[in-house]
Amino acid sequence: MEDNNAIWGIQKLEANAVALRRVGPLSIWLERARDELHYAFSRKESDLGSAKAAKPEHIEWNRWACGEGELGLELAPVLPPRPVVVRPAMPLQIMPGHHLHFFVSIPVYVAGILVASGGESRVTAFEEPTVVLSNSWYGKPADGTLCYALRTRARRSQEELRRDAHLAICPLELVNESNNPLLFERVLLRSRFMGMYRGKQYIWTSGARLVYHGEDPLPELHYVAGPPAYDEASDCLAEPKEQLKRGMLDRAMDGIRGGIGKVRNGR
Repeated sequence: MEDNNAIWGIQKLEANAVALRRVGPLSIWLERARDELHYAFSRKESDLGSAKAAKPEHIEWNRWACGEGELGLELAPVLPPRPVVVRPAMPLQIMPGHHLHFFVSIPVYVAGILVASGGESRVTAFEEPTVVLSNSWYGKPADGTLCYALRTRARRSQEELRRDAHLAICPLELVNESNNPLLFERVLLRSRFMGMYRGKQYIWTSGARLVYHGEDPLPELHYVAGPPAYDEASDCLAEPKEQLKRGMLDRAMDGIRGGIGKVRNGR
């Protein structure tokens, strides 16, 4: 079983030697050659078997000229650059006055950050997806959002989650404070409002909480600041790329009077 924590951090690269790192289905080859860093990617199991002891020449390689001084390469998880569409295993009706908790697995990107001696200079050399997600469109044709469709489903318990290093877990809470049933078919989560945190077993994102009051056609989607209360998550791996502004509107959920959702800061 992969250790979700071991892969992240500064990588030790020996001169003129090829190092292989695996993050879920993504294989990353790294080579420090004199004053250059070379790297390549593959998601094919056949490439892994043929390249453990040698540099795979049939894969496209990239180069960075970085000098002959001391250099570190830090691997860090990054959330997808677009919003992601989340679905339950099957459409679900939530009774009035009830709330449910879900866990959403989001495949991360791997960022390779060049770190000069002393850590004073940091440059991102690459950001590569561990899983190539399908493009999707959320909303009306003339008024929607380009996003990614997740292959994984929203799960009800931690026991159902896969413990893979390439997955970040987002806790999602749906609250129905109305007098009518709430239909959960899919929800749009914007990763730029979410931070990432290290737990004992999993990588976590900050949580999201959608509340439907009924009298307002716009359910409130709160992005909760800070680490979630699961798995002793505490160590911050990445801050949110963007902070929410009060009064911001967003499409967040289908099945509620046209699928309009109101996004609010959860601080």
